[in-house]
Amino acid sequence: MSKQKVIIIGAGLGGLVCAAILAKEGLDVTVVEKNPRVGGCLQSYCRDNAIFDTGMHIFGGMHEGGNIRRIFDYLGISEMLNIHDLDATNSIEVFVDKDKTTQTFSMYRERFVESLSKIFPEEKSNLQNYQNKVDEVMEQMDLFHLRADRGLNTVGNVDFNLPANKFISKYIDDNRLVALLGALNVLYAGEANVTPAFLHSSISTIFFNGACRIAGGYETLANALTSVITNHGGKILVNSKVIKINSDNKEVTSILTDNGNILKGDTFVLASPVNELESLIDNPRLLSNAYKSFISIKEDSISSFIVNIRLKKDKIEYSNRIGFYLENYDTTWEDESCADIKRFMYMTPPVVNQGKFAETLNVVAPLRWSEVEQWEKNVKGARDKDYYTFKNKLIEFILDKLSEIYPSLREAVEYIDSATPLTIHDFTGVRHGAMCGLRKDCNDAIPFIPLRTKIPNLFLTGQSINMHGFCGVTLTAVQTCEAILGKDYLINKI
Repeated sequence: MSKQKVIIIGAGLGGLVCAAILAKEGLDVTVVEKNPRVGGCLQSYCRDNAIFDTGMHIFGGMHEGGNIRRIFDYLGISEMLNIHDLDATNSIEVFVDKDKTTQTFSMYRERFVESLSKIFPEEKSNLQNYQNKVDEVMEQMDLFHLRADRGLNTVGNVDFNLPANKFISKYIDDNRLVALLGALNVLYAGEANVTPAFLHSSISTIFFNGACRIAGGYETLANALTSVITNHGGKILVNSKVIKINSDNKEVTSILTDNGNILKGDTFVLASPVNELESLIDNPRLLSNAYKSFISIKEDSISSFIVNIRLKKDKIEYSNRIGFYLENYDTTWEDESCADIKRFMYMTPPVVNQGKFAETLNVVAPLRWSEVEQWEKNVKGARDKDYYTFKNKLIEFILDKLSEIYPSLREAVEYIDSATPLTIHDFTGVRHGAMCGLRKDCNDAIPFIPLRTKIPNLFLTGQSINMHGFCGVTLTAVQTCEAILGKDYLINKI
């Protein structure tokens, strides 16, 4: 009997996890990737003898019994990764520029309330209530807990689709504490009165359960997933851009790549941006007008400006926590423009055999596509002089702000690399360089894009489906595989 043949379009995290699972389950899997290397935002690159990650920075669920740990144990790759847990005592620091204060606290479940109530003693009961409310929101999400779908109606939880900023302030009184808790929004492209509470709650829960990083670069995960795929007979084709999805007017039959290859299959998974679907399908009538409209009106999440700094040896001490810069307590949710970035994340990524001093410093600042749109049609690598002036202005601004946190930073800089939303777009192909795919909007009547399409053998996965981010994409890949393998089959196995 021939194996079910699955074609997966895109070799980012979602595509690789889907491929690894389906190959392990005995299906005939082929992954088609347009870039020379797999991994998408899992890729790392080397500059001046330093390793920088392109998109992934922090994740969770790797504690004993955690959702991601269970998936990786099932795939047999947990031990291939050099997991570096954040400091349990002080996992977060927030620098507030206005009053030049740095607040450090723990987001670990057992320490969260006690840690922050030392700074805000009058908020102790509110903090406990807030933590409970985060748990109640997450209790609605069976997928997050890797349990069989109970068919819960999320509308039954009054906080689930509340705007994240209002969710925090609903349970916390002190505006300074509201700002500290909201600082995490840089990690999930949060926007005031738009981003739903379930996204904030999922990131908070990741920290409650123990957040971590991969020492030595996230590309080790891409390599581990690749080994699972190939060891189970799967194939990965790089430098192969899919330019058409062919159908027989009922279901998908094959795909066509830009190098002329036609790949036939039984089941197809689109793991690249969902907004590409209409232009790829040979017969757009297979998608209803309502479905196409539903996809097309979805806006993109905000993009970012990334600064990667190679540090001189033994100049800046390594810090095993995640830092957030805020201009002021009331700028946690502000929009960013080139003239005035008001918030960003900073951290010193771990290396294998991490010592006292950091090798690199990484900064991610939210930045809108509109700030770089004027250079969209410039040739990559040869953009207008004004573009490089713009980049240098942003770098100098961020270095000035970082120098308030690290006073000796400028003397410690060996090399600087940076990326704008244009860079991210060119590298990933994601429209507008969106940091987290399509924007999750609490005001939408239907907040999620279904992973099943109207075409019976075409499925979706990736950060625009369900939750985004490392954990969200991995869990969505499991759900996509469940749709192919059978309801609860995989959940029960994991």
